[in-house]
Amino acid sequence: MSGYLVGSFFPAGYVNYLIRSRVFPETAVVDPPKFDRRRLTGAEIVTGSELLKALDANPQLFRSKFQGRPVKLVGIIQYFLEGSAGQDDMTLTLDTGSEYKGIFLTFDNPAAPGMTQLRKGEPVSATCMVSGTTEAANVHLNHCELWKD
Repeated sequence: MSGYLVGSFFPAGYVNYLIRSRVFPETAVVDPPKFDRRRLTGAEIVTGSELLKALDANPQLFRSKFQGRPVKLVGIIQYFLEGSAGQDDMTLTLDTGSEYKGIFLTFDNPAAPGMTQLRKGEPVSATCMVSGTTEAANVHLNHCELWKD
């Protein structure tokens, strides 16, 4: 009966939010802060192969040199990855010559100029932040934007 009364005084979604945010605070939805595009300045030019070679040679050195830093990456588009419903970004992979190692580029704005012209097998140049690596020797980059000379 008390559940019925609570539901009649408060919208159910609000009650659910109050309960979940207090009992399971890790599930609270928080909007991430906007990325400051100025962080992409001062990037060094690298290829996907160079990133993978650096990662294979010494993962710790790779992380200290590239993790959280901007790079200007050049490569050939291998795949476009489908995003989940409601996502406002687009991810593509670069051809690395290996089916087990990948370079993943995530673009925040898939409607940006030039994005619709991207095609599999064509070259792409992008400025991105190196966001991390995986145990399978994949390199992930985010906040990418197309880079032109």
